[in-house]
Amino acid sequence: MPDDAVDRARVKMVRVVVRDIHDRETVLEVKGRVDAESLEYLIGNLRALVGAEKRGAGEPVDNDTYYSKLKEFIKSYFRSGYFTSLQLHDLYKEMYDEDLKLTTISTYLGRMVADGFLERVRHGKRWIYEYVEGAVEEVE
Repeated sequence: MPDDAVDRARVKMVRVVVRDIHDRETVLEVKGRVDAESLEYLIGNLRALVGAEKRGAGEPVDNDTYYSKLKEFIKSYFRSGYFTSLQLHDLYKEMYDEDLKLTTISTYLGRMVADGFLERVRHGKRWIYEYVEGAVEEVE
């Protein structure tokens, strides 16, 4: 039964937990058949997550407006994968302890779509958004 031992030894899940200095936790997880491609995907997302902190260190950022705050927030926390306006609202409220109206967030998300910063897809009755990697940003 050496084949059974090999099957049991195969990795079926990889979970990476990243906790920042504010005790915020981000979990990256691959379930199912874990192969080289899925590990590369996980590593790429981990690099994007960790690199978000480094990227912002040397760049001047105008964080005076809600729009610029939301853009930086999306680049840092929603860099890969889809998200909804409600997810952005809830995480923003948790992080900044500020209740920004959902309609305001939706307006800014629509503007970011028009600017090419995000892509928007209809999913049932709601919109889901995705950050566009390499989006050209205007310099003010």
